[in-house]
Parts: sequence; C-alpha cells; structure tokens
Amino acid sequence: LDKTLESIPRYEATFRRDADSLKVQYSLAGCDSVRFRRAWDLHEKYKVYNIDTCLIYANLMNEHARTIKERVIAGSAMVYALASIGQVAKAENMLNSIPADFVYDPDLNIYYESAHHLYFTVPRYDKSKRTDCQRLRHDIRTAMLEHDTTSYVARSYLIHEMNYVRDYKGAERVALSILEMENLPLRYRAINEFNLALIYKNQGDEEKYCEHLIEAAIIDLSTATKEYNSLYNLAKVLHRSGDNERAYRYMLQT
Repeated sequence: LDKTLESIPRYEATFRRDADSLKVQYSLAGCDSVRFRRAWDLHEKYKVYNIDTCLIYANLMNEHARTIKERVIAGSAMVYALASIGQVAKAENMLNSIPADFVYDPDLNIYYESAHHLYFTVPRYDKSKRTDCQRLRHDIRTAMLEHDTTSYVARSYLIHEMNYVRDYKGAERVALSILEMENLPLRYRAINEFNLALIYKNQGDEEKYCEHLIEAAIIDLSTATKEYNSLYNLAKVLHRSGDNERAYRYMLQT
C-alpha cells in the first residue's frame, strides 16, 4: 500500500491520458449516438475522480440522447451527479421525471444505481429522512432484483439485502462470488473489496477487515479514484492501534 501511495503521480498521469483519449474520440464523433456513448464513458470515468466534470458529461449525454433508452441513461447520470454535489432536491426531481416503466436492459442498471445513490445521500442533508430513504433503497434493490440476479450490480444489491437482515455469511458468499467474475471493472472490484471489509467487520474479524480495506485502497489509488473510504477507515484502525504516523499519512491522502 505504501508503494502504491508513492506511485500516485504516475496513476494520475495515466488517468489523464485515458480521459484525454476519450475526449478526442468525443470531439471527432460523427453522430449523436457515438457522442452519447463517449460522453457516457467520460461520465463514468470522472464519477470517482471529479464530480463537477462528471456533471458536465451528464449534461452532454442529455444533449445527445435521442432514444428512450438514452434518455433514461442520461437522466440517471444527472441524478447521480446532482446527488453527489449535494443538490438532492434537483436530483429527486430529475429521478421523478424519468419514466420508470422502461423496458429493462442491463445498461439501464444505471437507473437503479443512481436512485440508490440518491437515497443514500439524502440523509446526509436531512437526517429526518433516514428511515424513509432506507425503505426506498430496499424497494429499489427489490425492483432491480426482479430483472437481474447475476450481474455485479445485482449481486451487490443482494449483499445489501443480506446485510439488511444481518445474514453476514450469505453476504460474504455473494461478495466472494463477485471476485470470481471475469472482466469486472476495477472500480467495482474496489467497491466489492470494501463491502467484504464491512462484512468481516460485522462478523468481528478485524484481520480480514483490514486485509480487504488494504485491497480496496490499493485499487482506488492505482485507478486515481478520489473516493478514499477504504484508506480513511484503515487510517482509523491504525490510529486505534497506536500507529499514528501511518494513520496521519493515510488521513492526509484522503
């Protein structure tokens, strides 16, 4: 992990190079469908790097959306970005404007992800809505699982549902099955490692909790992800154990 921290400038340069390549492809695109796809790629790339830039590409997705499916995806991208910058009322209005009776397609998992993210974010700004948002997140997970039980998003929602009823062993089995998925994007792998860490924490296994926090933190850092939940939680563990020097270094990075 310490070696990964030392390599952050190199990982940041790789991120910028990849993003610049997508921007060139966007600017050279000859039709709205290709522009929409590249804007979506850039939205996903910046989602965990710079949320303001992520919002810019969500707006561009809206501009280039022509089909119902594209409009649902673009609207969902706007919901995610608006919620992430704290504009939860605008995000909720946008979510309510998306027709929820669309024909299901795996690409439309973004709708469920964004709605789930919104109702995870709302209680940060209004604690009185915590219980209602917990119920809404449960309803969103249930609705998606009616369509899909095998994708990463579906399995991650199964983990949430099992944690919801404190079935931590069941949640562990599903999280371990995600690790065996082929071609799993690194961002999802990092989230799953973090979920595994929390599962082991709930089971009282401090060693495995730290092990999976480290795995998640390494992936986050090596992909220039700016969501440092794993590193932050690891810093707190180190502080409790008396390793204040490393705890301070990790906390500075977050």
